[in-house]
Formats: sequence, C-alpha cells, structure tokens
Amino acid sequence: MTSKKIKCNITDIDDALSVSKVFLLVEPFSFELLEIPLYRSFFDNVCFYLENKIWGSRFPIVMQNLYNGAVEVSNLKDLLKEIDIIQQEFSKIEVNDLIWDIENLEERCPYLDNMVDEIKTLADFWKTSYKSEDMFEILKRIINFAIENQTEILVEFE
Repeated sequence: MTSKKIKCNITDIDDALSVSKVFLLVEPFSFELLEIPLYRSFFDNVCFYLENKIWGSRFPIVMQNLYNGAVEVSNLKDLLKEIDIIQQEFSKIEVNDLIWDIENLEERCPYLDNMVDEIKTLADFWKTSYKSEDMFEILKRIINFAIENQTEILVEFE
C-alpha cells in the first residue's frame, strides 16, 4: 500500500479518514502524532469541555491554526501556552467522560473499556501512535523544537 499525504485543513478532516495517521512537520523532521479518530476526538473534547461548545473561543491557536494545518512561528509560544492549559484542565476530567464524536455524543471510544484501569483522566488518554507516548509531552517537545529553530509547524495526514 502506498502512503497518501494530505495537507490538513478543516474540510480535509473527513476526507482524511481514508488515511490513518496524523503527522506534525517541523522542517526537516516529521513526527507521527495520532491516528485520525484520536486526533479528531482531541479537538472535540477541547471544544465540548473547555470552550463551552464554541470552537476556538478559548484556544484559537490550537483549534484554528493547528486544526487547520499550520502554526506560524509568531504563534508558537501561544500554542505552547494553550497546550499547557488544555493538559492541566483535562487532568480534572475523568476519562469516562471522553467525547468520541461531538456530533454523536452517544458514540463511545472503541478502545476505552480496555484502557480505563491505566488511564484516569483526559490528560492521560491521548497517546501517540508511535511508541504510545504521551501526546502532550510530544507536542511540547515539537513546539519547543520549532521555537528554537524558528520554523512553522505543519499538519499532514498519511
């Protein structure tokens, strides 16, 4: 199977469901982040729990720029602050309250039942598809790398 890369923007998320993973690109590196359904669920939970269901109202860099596929150098420090706040606030929400699909609140995460013993809060839920590392810690490392190297972050699906 050949890989298919799609530059992300808000309309591509549904199209990207035909591919499997999300990568963050910080030239010259590419970092595997999450599988598509987990990526989408992250944003749904931010919107639902932390933004009173108003997309981008509190976390515009995460919810607009990152979600739409690019964070410019000038927004990287604000992105890091938003990620820190999201992580802190997610640590107060039990994993059983996870939103899998904001458009269908009855839908449950297919792997949640297998994870409840080891994962207690939303801050612990998102693990990278590569080596199952904490997504927040990976994001912070990527953002700091981008800040140090003065390069934007791009999102691609593959």
